[in-house]
Amino acid sequence: MHGTVKSEEDLTNATGDERPERVALLAGLVIDSRGGLMVPSGPAGSSAANARYYVSAEALNEKGAQERIPSSRLDTSVTAMLRRVRLLEDSRRREDLTAVLRRVVVLDDAIILQLDKRQCLATWREKEAMLQRLSTGDVLRLIGTCLAGDEEITEAGTALCLRMPRHTRARKIRSRGPRNALLFQ
Repeated sequence: MHGTVKSEEDLTNATGDERPERVALLAGLVIDSRGGLMVPSGPAGSSAANARYYVSAEALNEKGAQERIPSSRLDTSVTAMLRRVRLLEDSRRREDLTAVLRRVVVLDDAIILQLDKRQCLATWREKEAMLQRLSTGDVLRLIGTCLAGDEEITEAGTALCLRMPRHTRARKIRSRGPRNALLFQ
């Protein structure tokens, strides 16, 4: 049901076209609420490159109900969030994601992105000179202005945890005055 995930450039569809297939972008990074790995899964006989869901690895060995989340929705949500907080450019390359992203924890009500704190701070400070003079707490407060009211970013040792709700329709971004408008322009 699952296999090795190749880079986007290495994938071609079954007809030999140069158009890449859908890639399970977060393969190996997604963890379920019990701490178990969630692996890419798709139709029987397909590779991880054609994954439709991330499924708890434990559930693959059991015949019971499977904990799963659509791969395209999770990949899109994570990349959109990383773009919004200016940690990812327009790229969907796995190498760009793994530079800052360590783990994606899927809970019943939320998704938590565990980020490399040192790499995130370096990325933000490189993009905005005014952040170089600020403490980590102040930088996080400024980054928090890019988040919706039901999202938050916190410090956890050498990591940053970016929490976003799992099920959301429309989000209203918090506005905290003119400082937000100047950030990363």
